[in-house]
Amino acid sequence: MSGEHPGADFAAWWLMARRLAHEMLGPEGGADPPWYILLDLYRAQAVGRKVQITSLPPMIGATHSTAGRWTRRLIDQGLLVRIDDPADRRRSYVDVSPDTSELMRRFFATLGAKGVPPSIEGGPRDGAS
Repeated sequence: MSGEHPGADFAAWWLMARRLAHEMLGPEGGADPPWYILLDLYRAQAVGRKVQITSLPPMIGATHSTAGRWTRRLIDQGLLVRIDDPADRRRSYVDVSPDTSELMRRFFATLGAKGVPPSIEGGPRDGAS
């Protein structure tokens, strides 16, 4: 891709990644904000961080109603699980389900096998000239 469109290769790579997410995770896998919810919770799970349902909106850049609606939908579809806090019944957490966690692992392995994203600047990725 020429230097006339910086980031065009990256945009194509990202679209490929979104199509792959849709293919592997179903219709919600490549859409915003469900995709951002899945990404954020997968990342949180990887580092052992518990995520309260109420903290999702600012994390994914959505309103409370949008994040709540998508979270409920993803829970209903079995992509997420809700975990009530036994110490405080008013608080609950959300996490990717074990099956979704495995799908996400496979998604990133498949995506990685397709190659790293192109440089946004359009130059060499490894710093070589």
